[in-house]
Amino acid sequence: MAPLTTFTAVLFSISIVFTYLWVRLNWVSIPSALVVGFTFNTLFFSMFAFTRGSGLVDALSIGVMQSLIFTVAAISMGAFFRPMPDDELAQERYELDSFLEHMPIDLKA
Repeated sequence: MAPLTTFTAVLFSISIVFTYLWVRLNWVSIPSALVVGFTFNTLFFSMFAFTRGSGLVDALSIGVMQSLIFTVAAISMGAFFRPMPDDELAQERYELDSFLEHMPIDLKA
């Protein structure tokens, strides 16, 4: 059977992946994913730090710091790679085309 530290590390990893997927697939809003993801990530990373031998206060502070870093990174990546709706994509293409039309001829090549 796997040690408890491995189990808590897997829980934390799964929590980070779900936080990323919630934002990437647009299942929840970014603020909701931030709050829920931060809460679960803090819980699981604190459990991991506690099973590694840290005291309760140290485990909580480590969990908060690491969870903040990983949650913000996962949400940022999910938001960056979120698919754009067709109407927004069409609007950006139109703006780019109109911008290119007004450029001098020698810069277009």
